[in-house]
Amino acid sequence: MDKRSKKDIVQLAQRYGIKLIVLFGSMAVGIHDKESDIDIGVYGDKLLTEIDLVNISTELSRIFNNNRVDIVDIKRAPALLKKEIFKNFKVLFEVDPKIKYQLELYAEAEFEELSSLYEIKRTQLVEFVND
Repeated sequence: MDKRSKKDIVQLAQRYGIKLIVLFGSMAVGIHDKESDIDIGVYGDKLLTEIDLVNISTELSRIFNNNRVDIVDIKRAPALLKKEIFKNFKVLFEVDPKIKYQLELYAEAEFEELSSLYEIKRTQLVEFVND
């Protein structure tokens, strides 16, 4: 990413009160092609509105010169998606590295807590189908 793009991302983050912006998915791990979208996770002090997310996506589309940008507000993301985001990601912007580490730990703990519930539901569903 060039200096102008980095500066644009910093300004975008400041405008929306974003503390962390990460790239995740195929682009983050380097297994993408010309049809791949760009998956971006954002985390801020407040929940972003749908309008904010559309505006952020539009601005990032311009910065990356790619109209296939998907934005996830990490605060709203389901546990499984948070786990996937923090499995393989690249930081594009951060105010404080501690935020990233706290979110990684929280995502893992939340997933572990819910995984036992998912397993119970799966077992119940299998029993229901087999009866």
